[in-house]
Amino acid sequence: SIQMGAFTALEMALDPDTQNAIGEVGGVLAIVAAMEGHADNVEVHQAACAALANITCRDATNANGDLMLKRKKG
Repeated sequence: SIQMGAFTALEMALDPDTQNAIGEVGGVLAIVAAMEGHADNVEVHQAACAALANITCRDATNANGDLMLKRKKG
């Protein structure tokens, strides 16, 4: 599926510059939205978690994406 292909690419985002770029364009929120939209799909959730781990592991701005989620949800 399109989601799985996108997550595969995000899982490989180990370069700090790439991680930062993904965060700057709202990648963390997009991944969470995909997880919400595919709540019953275990494969999507597994890939999404791996992608989130990779893009937040070295970038403090991306790691704080949860703050943006809290603001978004009110």
